[in-house]
Amino acid sequence: QEKKWVGVCGGIAGDLQAVPLLIGLGVDELSVSVPTIPGIKAEVRALRVADCRRLAQDALRQDTAAAVRALCPSPLEDDASASASPDSAVRREQ
Repeated sequence: QEKKWVGVCGGIAGDLQAVPLLIGLGVDELSVSVPTIPGIKAEVRALRVADCRRLAQDALRQDTAAAVRALCPSPLEDDASASASPDSAVRREQ
């Protein structure tokens, strides 16, 4: 591990569904437009890093982009449904 700093900007950095995957992959900084900052900050604060890392490992084993997208949790999924599903890769703190 080279401990290289990694930043992501553009559409994917502001995509709430992609944020857990980016965190799990070790991204250090997300560069997003000003209006999206509060939502992204709230999402990052609510995530469990260990779950994000598991999600990233699962994603790296997939063969297609569609399969990776299917793994990424919907940001609109409520905590109750995430907790109820043992297959949920990422759980958000309450």
